[in-house]
Amino acid sequence: MRGARHSFIGFFLVGIFCSLQTAESEDTDLQPLLRSEVLAQEARSLTHLDEINPYAFGLHSAKLTTPQWIGEEGVESAVVLSIDDLSDATKYENYLRPILNRLKEIDGRAGMTITANRPKPDEPLIQKWLEEGVSIEAHTTKHACPMLCKSDLAENKADYDQCVDLLFSIPNNEPVGFRVPCCDSMNATSPCFFAELFGKTTPNGNFLTLDSSVFTIFTPDDPALPKDLVEEPDGRGRFQKYVPEDRGFVNSIENYPYPYTIGNFCWELPGVMPSDWNAFHFHEAYNPYTVEDLQSAIDITAIKQGLFTLVFHPHGWIRNDQIVSLIDHAVFHHGNKIKFLSFKEVSDRLTENLLLGQSIRNEKGEDNGVRILDLNGDGFMDVVIGNDNLRITRVWNPEKNEWIDFSFPVSFHSVDGDGNRFSNGIRFGIFGENSQVGFLYANGNESRGWLFDGSEWVEEKDLVPAAQGFVTATGGKDTGVRLIDLNGDGSTELLNGWPNAGQVFVWKSEKWESLPFSLPKNVQIVDNQGGDFGTRFVDLDDDLDLDLVCSNEKESVVYLFQDMETGWGDAILDEKPGSEDALPLIARDGTNNGAWFHSRALWVNNENTDQLENKVAKKTFNEMLRDARLPSKSKEAALKSIHTRPGFEVELVAAEPFVKDPVAYSWGPDGKLWVVEMADYPEGIDNEGKPGGRVRYLEDADRDGDYDRSTLFLDGLTFPNGILPWHDGVLITSAPDILYAEDTDGDGKADRKETLYTGFGNINEQHLINGLRWGLDNWVYCANGDSGGDIRSLKTGKTVELRGRDLRLKPDEGLLE
Repeated sequence: MRGARHSFIGFFLVGIFCSLQTAESEDTDLQPLLRSEVLAQEARSLTHLDEINPYAFGLHSAKLTTPQWIGEEGVESAVVLSIDDLSDATKYENYLRPILNRLKEIDGRAGMTITANRPKPDEPLIQKWLEEGVSIEAHTTKHACPMLCKSDLAENKADYDQCVDLLFSIPNNEPVGFRVPCCDSMNATSPCFFAELFGKTTPNGNFLTLDSSVFTIFTPDDPALPKDLVEEPDGRGRFQKYVPEDRGFVNSIENYPYPYTIGNFCWELPGVMPSDWNAFHFHEAYNPYTVEDLQSAIDITAIKQGLFTLVFHPHGWIRNDQIVSLIDHAVFHHGNKIKFLSFKEVSDRLTENLLLGQSIRNEKGEDNGVRILDLNGDGFMDVVIGNDNLRITRVWNPEKNEWIDFSFPVSFHSVDGDGNRFSNGIRFGIFGENSQVGFLYANGNESRGWLFDGSEWVEEKDLVPAAQGFVTATGGKDTGVRLIDLNGDGSTELLNGWPNAGQVFVWKSEKWESLPFSLPKNVQIVDNQGGDFGTRFVDLDDDLDLDLVCSNEKESVVYLFQDMETGWGDAILDEKPGSEDALPLIARDGTNNGAWFHSRALWVNNENTDQLENKVAKKTFNEMLRDARLPSKSKEAALKSIHTRPGFEVELVAAEPFVKDPVAYSWGPDGKLWVVEMADYPEGIDNEGKPGGRVRYLEDADRDGDYDRSTLFLDGLTFPNGILPWHDGVLITSAPDILYAEDTDGDGKADRKETLYTGFGNINEQHLINGLRWGLDNWVYCANGDSGGDIRSLKTGKTVELRGRDLRLKPDEGLLE
């Protein structure tokens, strides 16, 4: 309501059922929301540090804007033009030359990228392109679609390795990036690829640090974007139309055009939807509307200070002059505020300007102790670096567009006496009512914890639980400790997922308290070797609590989270792995099997799914919940589940127990909100036909803009479903009657009740007289549907026969027609 362009006001029936007596108290304070979706999102925003998930970011995630890493004053956004599938250099030279020349007109360089399959290392054109500023990146040698296929992960990795090593063999070339083949046309970008291929090194010791295989889709859900940029004239999303839904495409995120990290070893540059193939697939080649939409995407990227990464090809889907027109548009409308870059230049600027010269992977391709996270909850990503070369904390100041640097107390890795490097098992979380970011670790040699107070890290010894044998890593091996916000209150709980442990702790009064529940039986977060056990936490039933899904060679189970006393209840799905109703394997042999959650489903893509429909194994949330008896939603979850058009906002006015079974409402001139409650639907309050409908009114007693008092006005009504303030009382539809009720002595209760009209049909409780809308002609209009009836005015005695018609009336005079 307050400050909104448009608002819907409504009631949400939620799973907090209190006694009727409580609901009927005359002066009941309305309780504030106990949990915040924003806090829940913030607390869960750190889970990307502990997982390999290419799809972890979206509209509400903290952002890494271009000014944070570009290192060039006045530049607010960037464009990466990247053309795929290089093999025949001459073909590409002919296609690219007008594009390269136009880029060079801007600042003397041709900042763009070519991803290659089988280029000739001694090709002269490649040297010419490199000199002009082009970067040549990897795209596999065989261009298999999907890349993971034929039940042979070793062969898939060999194909990847061969391409990477080939690109490193090109003189003067320093490849940094990769694109998964056909990532714009099918489900090919898998967590398994990042875990088992990209995150490792080639036989020659080579590795990459950047990928661009996930697509970001701009939608009307982003309130920062002008409507004309993201919507068609008919209200449809401008960019969603390009998603190849006929292929079940889910290689995407939404409204996030920023670099982000995957598994702490890969920079992801999300590509913009559509690619030229997406456009060709939707409305054929060379369509001018494609160019218009891509120009809008450039403008959106400029507004969001993001990165526009375009995937295109010389295969007859988009002309080179159309690419030039995109360059022209960017230059004309945004001038020096936008920069054209290659993959290599983006990588270099991230390393130099954001990470102070520390690459995301060290010289051996290992985790280099770089973490990107929001430390102060301002919506901007910050940086933590802890390695042998540098220990620093960098917090972004968006008002001054500058970094503020502090020290970081530890390294993410240690080295033993034999020179072996191992992880310290550092885990980040958000703690307490102040939502402080902190971290802890216990590696067997030392146990320490720190909280960030905004300007420095303050050691907090109690941040490490005193539980016997508690470790976050042992010999560099993951022990399954995770900091996760289970109940959406904005503070992370601690899960000890080590085999035979399973404890869950909550941070209270600056110390850990053990909760009265643990992980379900036979469920771990890691296996005995520290590998992936296939356990994931996700909200399946939209109640803001994290449910548990676990799938491996031995387990295929789903548990719903109940509350902070019970934890996860009984399994709602428990099947033999591999059976028809079982979950796809999330983990296999202790490794990530290529699982992610998207569009209310579990998706799995790996070398064994290429023959399945849409190249994935899939299990929807509804299929997982099929046999579950779901509790009613909390008021926060109910609010979250309502989706509106851009420019509209839904605010919670009242919830149970202060209203129950509301079906109609209307405001009075004194600000009271009158509510009709059909508590007797469908078989009476006693299930034997006893009337139990009610009328109550809500008041804002302290005038702060929120209703804080609920008063029962009238009860014992038969299926009431309409109300309208009238004179000193209210009109009420309660078939077979329309009533007038009034409080004449000021006690808040109706002591006058008069039947004005009677005879309305009441056979079907869903088709009863309703409405009561005051028209501009001073008549009150009602809807009666097909209920019929011989309607009589008790003031005039006149009777009107209704047969599938509605009516209007003047209550003071007893008129109806």
